[in-house]
Amino acid sequence: MADIRLLGSIYVRNKPVQVGKNVSRYKADAPIIIGDTACGLECRWIMANGLFVADQPFLVGMTFRHMRDRNFHMGVEMRIDGSLYRCRLMKTDPDEDGQPSEWDQLKGQLLPVWGKITSVVAMREGVVSIRDGEARPIVYTYAPCSWFPVLEPLSTVVLSEEAIGKSLIVSVGECVVSGMLESITDYDIVMSKVIASKVAPEHMLRIGNGKMVITRDAVWAIREA
Repeated sequence: MADIRLLGSIYVRNKPVQVGKNVSRYKADAPIIIGDTACGLECRWIMANGLFVADQPFLVGMTFRHMRDRNFHMGVEMRIDGSLYRCRLMKTDPDEDGQPSEWDQLKGQLLPVWGKITSVVAMREGVVSIRDGEARPIVYTYAPCSWFPVLEPLSTVVLSEEAIGKSLIVSVGECVVSGMLESITDYDIVMSKVIASKVAPEHMLRIGNGKMVITRDAVWAIREA
């Protein structure tokens, strides 16, 4: 079962849009970013090898040329919900140590989730697209394709005693917990006045009076409410 995370929303011309939107009618230089999470327009990511990988095409009708013009092919830093990420395409070349590429390492996990792929761009030094599970050269850089971005975390999750008493939004697995931080240990955190979606029972324990104990290792993002 894929480890799914909800993080960020897609913004086109500074407005949040639905995942999967066709952007072919927009001008080639229309600003496109992944920014702070907008309710109901969340991006779903597969957590794999420390990377956030799009679980579906986030945008369609975008050409590789337009991705390259925005530096999406090699990576652009984006701040999402207070944390910094590098947004880029998946690597398809082996690394300098001869280890398999990101695509070769992850395709067995990704293909069952993605289903039948018609076009997903991924690259490192060469320009390729993935079709039916195989990496192939892109012949026409202006041909429309689907955008499956990857987020590489650049910020670490920092929890300190200075945050005690503050209202926080904490990402735990696929869920988000909102509440006030009561206490921190090396193993868990306690929050009060909790508003939460369904959190996996292995990650939390409700202890009454609106309080919840959350396994610290399960927390992957945090920001002030």
